[in-house]
Amino acid sequence: MKGMADDRDTLDLSALGQESEAIRASRETEETEIEREIDALVAESGSGRPLAGEHARPRRSGRLFPILLNVAAAAAIVAAVHLINSYFETREEAIVLESRGYFSAEAQLIEQIIRDNQERLARKDAEITDIQGRLAELDREKQDLEANLEAEVAEREAELRRALEAEIEAERR
Repeated sequence: MKGMADDRDTLDLSALGQESEAIRASRETEETEIEREIDALVAESGSGRPLAGEHARPRRSGRLFPILLNVAAAAAIVAAVHLINSYFETREEAIVLESRGYFSAEAQLIEQIIRDNQERLARKDAEITDIQGRLAELDREKQDLEANLEAEVAEREAELRRALEAEIEAERR
């Protein structure tokens, strides 16, 4: 039985080898038929020349388009930088003008406060000058009064002395 099983395996392997050779042969024939159909279609299209000729090379060099594209991109970048720069300069000028407006309003307010304070100081200086004038007048009056008082006291003293001397002399007599 063992021998029979070995013979069957050998027969199966040889049958498989024949089938694969048949498949290979049918593929090769299909490939050659496809190649023939392609060649026939190419021949019908009227071009018997190889593709490496006129169709493979472009009619133009193709260098101009990339150069134009790069120039356009550079111009767009320059324009964008210019627009952004002008936008921010305008914005900066607006901020400066706005801050000048604030400074202007603040300056006007400060100037008004300074003027008010100067007016108050001038009034206070006038009051001080007036008070100093009155004090000087009072001082003169005081000095006049003191001088008059001293003179009156001296006169009164002299009068009292004369009267006292006159009484003393009258008593002595």
